[in-house]
Amino acid sequence: MKASYTALEKEFSDVCKPNYLKTIEFPDDLFQGWYPIVRTVLEAARKEGLTISLIKEKYANLRVHADRHNEKFSAICNFACDLSLNTCSTCGKYGQLRFRGGWYITGCGNCFPDWNIKTNV
Repeated sequence: MKASYTALEKEFSDVCKPNYLKTIEFPDDLFQGWYPIVRTVLEAARKEGLTISLIKEKYANLRVHADRHNEKFSAICNFACDLSLNTCSTCGKYGQLRFRGGWYITGCGNCFPDWNIKTNV
């Protein structure tokens, strides 16, 4: 069964900014490989008493926007961002930055066999 970002957003409704837009920008069928990373960020936000305004993908890595940051949470977000650059966004195994036709993704060779590896990051 696929992990559900919709369910995750409901579970962490106390730390997800309430508005008409989704806090977690991923559809439930995409970015399954990053689900554990996103969950860890939400758990850290809850522990630190912070509110997350947006979690999204940009330039093939995870981005987290919060109402405010403290040193500990900033370190966790930076680590999550770095980890996402080495984690296949589809399956969660080791991944590399890949590109095709102007699009970038972090993925493994099994999930993205036709995408070129970006070597000069």
